[in-house]
Amino acid sequence: MAENPDIQWALDILTPDPDYKPSQLVEYGLIVGTPLSLFVASCWRNKSLRRPMLAGIHVHIISSLLGFVGAYSCKEVYENHFARRDQMLRHYVTLHPEDFPPPERKKWSEVFDPWYPIR
Repeated sequence: MAENPDIQWALDILTPDPDYKPSQLVEYGLIVGTPLSLFVASCWRNKSLRRPMLAGIHVHIISSLLGFVGAYSCKEVYENHFARRDQMLRHYVTLHPEDFPPPERKKWSEVFDPWYPIR
């Protein structure tokens, strides 16, 4: 991936795990939840106006479709934003390897302060 093996550790951090599979809630929650919420909101509006719940079904359908389109476009913008950010970070790491020295390995005893029990 990189010509310089000294920065490969930094590029590995930015590479997603190939075995990771997002949950169904993360994958479809926004796309399903937003239209469903808008459909329920339209039913609630009718109920609060003392009309039959499914009166004006075209409003329910239109709001659900707009919710789906809005949620889908928001998800696309979200994914494109983070893909672009990761691309910029990878590019910066490859251009400036001097800013990313390999991390030095420490033992836990070097990280924590000594602990003295007070009795």
